[in-house]
Amino acid sequence: MLWRVRTTLPDRPGSLAALARHCGERSVNILGLQIFPGVSGVTDELVLRAPSAWRLADVAALVEDAGGRHVSVAACTEHALVDGPIQYLHALRRLADDPATVAALLGRLLDAEPVGAADADLDAVSDHLRVAVGPHRVTLRRTAPFTATEHARAVAFAEVAGELVGTPPAYDVPSADPEGTPEVRLATYADTPALMRMHDRCSADTVYKRYATPLTRLDERMARRLLLSGGGALVAGVGDEVVDAATVYVVEAGLAEVALVVEDGWQRRGLGSR
Repeated sequence: MLWRVRTTLPDRPGSLAALARHCGERSVNILGLQIFPGVSGVTDELVLRAPSAWRLADVAALVEDAGGRHVSVAACTEHALVDGPIQYLHALRRLADDPATVAALLGRLLDAEPVGAADADLDAVSDHLRVAVGPHRVTLRRTAPFTATEHARAVAFAEVAGELVGTPPAYDVPSADPEGTPEVRLATYADTPALMRMHDRCSADTVYKRYATPLTRLDERMARRLLLSGGGALVAGVGDEVVDAATVYVVEAGLAEVALVVEDGWQRRGLGSR
């Protein structure tokens, strides 16, 4: 029986060796392994062959006994053993034949469930990821958090797939009033919650292009730092929501760097030039 296991191990020498030793002692064979480094730990995804009598709970207990945290286990097939880059190449080839399959393909690559327009409640899951692929806006969800590496892969896939689809991205209507007139003003501490909400509405590719890294979450501390540190920041507000934020960093006397992020639905509407 094959099982796909995802777990977070302490980022210290010997953690993975301890898991391998536990597997060997229980006659469980490790057939595949992917490693996703993180800030507080390392997420490992393994494909295990366990004795036929084993069940999901047995596999989870094995990994937890070896020091694994946030363990998720699911039965899988030999398809899980296909090399990751090969899977992405095959997915792009299928996408070229049928662009409408983009959500299903990306969901399969990331072991996630596509979220339809009528199924937008994400409160019951641990994490979600959004990317724009040509005219398609794809939202994926799953119980296990998406890693930074997976965000980067999703963004890269979306960029190449968008070229295959061949039309500009079409974004969902923004949650802020689409008919409202944005007010550009100096940012204050009170804008912190609105900036966090805006960041959560942005797609993965918008976030990646702003920070040059697949930042999965904007916490309160980082939001305050973006708004209030350096040379300050400007925001464009519509009602109680922020749809654009420009942060100013003073490099040296007379020279500053400006970093801008605009919510997807408000892009190409002239906010960056105001």
